[in-house]
Amino acid sequence: MKRQLFLFPILAAVAVLFTGCFIDPDNTGTKVKVDPLLLPGRWEAPSQIAGADANAKLVYVFLKETCSVGNNTYGKWGYQLDQGDFEPADWELAEEQLLNQSAEGDYHKNGWFGWAIENDGEIQLYNTTSVGDAVVPYALRVKAFSSTEMTVIDAGKTYVFRKVQ
Repeated sequence: MKRQLFLFPILAAVAVLFTGCFIDPDNTGTKVKVDPLLLPGRWEAPSQIAGADANAKLVYVFLKETCSVGNNTYGKWGYQLDQGDFEPADWELAEEQLLNQSAEGDYHKNGWFGWAIENDGEIQLYNTTSVGDAVVPYALRVKAFSSTEMTVIDAGKTYVFRKVQ
């Protein structure tokens, strides 16, 4: 019995340490404040797709218009485009396809998302699809934010975005 009582404080301490890692994985002790008034605009970072053109950008455009899908609201609209998925000659056409509001276009479909700021250092995305009213939540962790630059961790990759518009 004494042996079990001796292990309890050790297990409790280990549990607290692991919980702390999930709360503050970078051990900085602070959270990043993402200002939702400064986020709208066009943000670009170098694409990290293997074999992509050296000038290819990962583009996020955060808009101010309310994102409504079906009968639900998911923050504000935005869209994403990784130019690394395309040849340089097709970058403009790919973005035009995202903005095309005809039946053949991708307006508010694939590549589009709703966005909201949650937990200060997190941008919650609600990715839309071309299949009905499907919405898939996805979180971007922001490590640094200013009116002109933000550092984001996405799927284990670090991107430094610059606001260009």
